Amino acid sequence: MPATSHVKETLSSRAVTITVVGAGVLAGLYYGQIVLIPIALAMLLAFILTPPVRALQRLGLGLILSILLVGVATYSLLGVTAWAVSVQGGTLVRAIPQYRDNIRQKIVDIRGFGRGGAVERLQRTIEQATREARQEETKKAPKAADPVVVTRDSSWSLWDLPAALGPWLPGVAAGGLVALLAPFLILERVSLRDRVIRFMGRRRMAVTTRALDEAGERVSRYLLMQTMVNGSYGVLVAVGLLLLGLPYAVLWGFLAALLRFIPYVGPWIAALLPLILSLAVFEGWTRPLLAAGLFVALEVFMNMVLETVLYAGSAGVSQAALLIAIAFWTMIWGPIGLVLATPLTVCLVVFGKYVPELRFFSILMSDERVVSPDVGFYQRILADDFDDAVSYVEEYVKEHPASDVADDVMLPALQHARQDLAAGAIGSEDEARIVRAIGRAAEQVEAVGASVEDPSMAQPPAERVTVLGCPALDSADEVALRILARRLETDGTVMEVLPAMVLTAEVVRDILTRRPHAVIIGSLPPGGLAETRFLCKRLQATEPTPWILVARWRQISGTHDENAALLAVGATAVIGSLVEAREQLGQFSRIARGSDRHYAAPVA
Repeated sequence: MPATSHVKETLSSRAVTITVVGAGVLAGLYYGQIVLIPIALAMLLAFILTPPVRALQRLGLGLILSILLVGVATYSLLGVTAWAVSVQGGTLVRAIPQYRDNIRQKIVDIRGFGRGGAVERLQRTIEQATREARQEETKKAPKAADPVVVTRDSSWSLWDLPAALGPWLPGVAAGGLVALLAPFLILERVSLRDRVIRFMGRRRMAVTTRALDEAGERVSRYLLMQTMVNGSYGVLVAVGLLLLGLPYAVLWGFLAALLRFIPYVGPWIAALLPLILSLAVFEGWTRPLLAAGLFVALEVFMNMVLETVLYAGSAGVSQAALLIAIAFWTMIWGPIGLVLATPLTVCLVVFGKYVPELRFFSILMSDERVVSPDVGFYQRILADDFDDAVSYVEEYVKEHPASDVADDVMLPALQHARQDLAAGAIGSEDEARIVRAIGRAAEQVEAVGASVEDPSMAQPPAERVTVLGCPALDSADEVALRILARRLETDGTVMEVLPAMVLTAEVVRDILTRRPHAVIIGSLPPGGLAETRFLCKRLQATEPTPWILVARWRQISGTHDENAALLAVGATAVIGSLVEAREQLGQFSRIARGSDRHYAAPVA
């Protein structure tokens, strides 16, 4: 009891610590955004500019000169683009009134679709109710006095400058900090990495170095590819809209490229404004529909083709986790969080891969497989979802040789069931159900992968080796042997499996009756070792003595000592996988073909 109480107190204090630290981090992110957002944007810009800086360095230019050239080119491009966009935006605002007739006609057309229907009746009801409410208010309201109009002096002085610039100062200051900080981050990149390594300590130097290198490489690659994809998207949008005759195509192309950095919703926000303008500019509906088709076709092309070729999987974050991260960073940092969500999440996933304290980020957000194939298959069988379990293994067969499925998935799943039964996690009835389901799944998957075989494993049918399979303990050992028997059929080897729980005397009688070349004793750890040794002793005493092959499937610990003990009591060989069993039986077959005796001398 004291030990249990101490454990509970430890877990409780740890939960309190995690809660307090988590709340402090969230509060710091929210209230410190005025400083943290410019720093994050500067780091983002530094990640984007680092590859071209390195490329110039490889050409022989110095680091400072490379940073200056890349910085001047980048900021000049951004300035020219911003100027062109502002000019076109101002022209658009002044030109909107001339499209009044087209807008009015589109409204008339839309109303015509619902004329005489529920939409029009609802509209008339709302308008009538509004008129009646206004008439009642006009009757009851007293006559209003003449309003007092306050005018201000139209003269302007330098004292008005702070008030005029006040709303713009935070944005200008943040932009200036980003523009100045990004080059220095590139310049001090190596020094900053050394400081982080020094902070983490000498013992974690290798782990920290790998984490920083992978995070930097993955984020830089993702951002560079995203910039290339979004830039191409903006150019194609501008060219397509220009061919359709839509004014200010450069403006819409720039906005499309910029907004596409916002995952999922950005492209459709970028398409909304030019589509509204196309309704106002063009007469009829043909070219607005063509503009809508242009955005849909480009988005499909980008998602299905270009992004798949250039940077599929470069972020390493699952789609569901990315959506959650977008919602979180948007809640904390607003619209800027939409842009920063992916890079920040990538960094968390990478650090979670190397830092044990942050491992849960990698487990929850990474797009990599978080459980091994055997665990995934066993979990589905445990949940009694047989169809999903079979589909899961069939997907595995598509990517791996069919001969590996038994060793990689089926036998480990049987071992998981045996271990859970020994630990009391499942009952004997559940274990029997799971073993039967694994056997059925193995049969179905075997039928799917029967046509995919390794030719090097096939044996010539000149001399068939007959094999008798004997389970050492229970039905799990029997299922494992039946899986092996189906695999051996492709080698021309005949194997008959005895039922589980058969008596040793019956095994000896069957051997004397059937006279097989070899006997395979199937034993799935944990357990079954004593029964296996007893069977070996009894079989060794039979005349003539067959080859005795002991299959301790998936043996992990104690292999050397157990193998020596089994060989000492008469086992010809001890194997741990189906591949080893096929190889050993192939050796037996070659010996049998070279001997006139029905039983050749056992293999050492």
